[in-house]
Amino acid sequence: MSLAFKNCLRAGIPRRSFVLARFNSCAAPKTPSSPIQQLYDLREIDRLTTSVGKSSPTGVNHPSPLLMRALPAPWLSSSSPDLESQASKDDIPNHRCDDHEAAPLGPKHMSESFTSFDLPLASDAALFDRYVNTSGGFRMGKLLEHLDSLAGAVAYRHCLPPPENGASTAAAFHDASSKAGLYLATASADRLDMFGRLNKDNVRDLKFSGFVTWTGNSSMEVVVKMEGSRPDTADWETLMLGRFAMVCRDSKTHKSRKIPPLIVESEEEKILWAIGDEHQKRRKTRAMNALDKVPPSSEEARELHELMLKVQETKDGKINGQEIVQMKDTEIETVQLMHPQDRNLHGKVFGGILMRLAL
Repeated sequence: MSLAFKNCLRAGIPRRSFVLARFNSCAAPKTPSSPIQQLYDLREIDRLTTSVGKSSPTGVNHPSPLLMRALPAPWLSSSSPDLESQASKDDIPNHRCDDHEAAPLGPKHMSESFTSFDLPLASDAALFDRYVNTSGGFRMGKLLEHLDSLAGAVAYRHCLPPPENGASTAAAFHDASSKAGLYLATASADRLDMFGRLNKDNVRDLKFSGFVTWTGNSSMEVVVKMEGSRPDTADWETLMLGRFAMVCRDSKTHKSRKIPPLIVESEEEKILWAIGDEHQKRRKTRAMNALDKVPPSSEEARELHELMLKVQETKDGKINGQEIVQMKDTEIETVQLMHPQDRNLHGKVFGGILMRLAL
């Protein structure tokens, strides 16, 4: 456990605190963690998420991936108001937001946002064919797309009241968020770590799960996990662990919208919340130190100057035996047409599509 986490625990997080989103006693580390420490922290996050997931009494498991895409309104009516008369009025969702429905919800436990779904690739040959690439391996981009959908479903489950009819579909989330007057977006996929291999010789049944581990005023961190079945056993092995930063916005003003804080009680929940708080401070530090906000430090300027001199002095286009690659030569640009089916719940380009195309 890193020093920052131990400091958080020694600070004495209240057993049932509703203001943990503003808990600020953990100092963000000034230097990056070593690779060994990062691996240890990832294993610790994996262990803790498994423990919290098993304790979830309200977790929802789906037999297939959650597709947080496609507005439930007809494409013609949403893109061309002049053609609205061609669509049935009953097919267009009601976006009315009542004041009492827009009121913020009370605090929630981590386990209340726990969501999972199954992808039985080894058990279903027809399903596996939909995830095979041209070389016979896995289309990892599609799996990343599922992770983004899962993070969105988890975030909506945390910010919205439980559905009245028990439905947990994209249409149900869209209807509930429209009534509440909010929408959620992926601010960033902070990190995706792969622990195991997936290929044509190692096909497994997959299980995806995730829940909210940290909340701020209008942002939250969602940890998602992809597990694979072990051959000839009933055990599951973690193959991928990811962290998504999600933000909540008002559907009318598009400004920040307050979200329910987390209730942190168990020791595992305290550590997960402290980890999420540390990640948030790292994000803020990176944003404040970005080059579009502050100039390079004297040390950075010196290193850049030394590099420039080395490049100017070289005659064979190499430095220390390695070929020089100019930054402009690494630039990649592409234009992709987004189809109506690529929309998210609120008519924008679905982030999971971009993750799949980028891989």
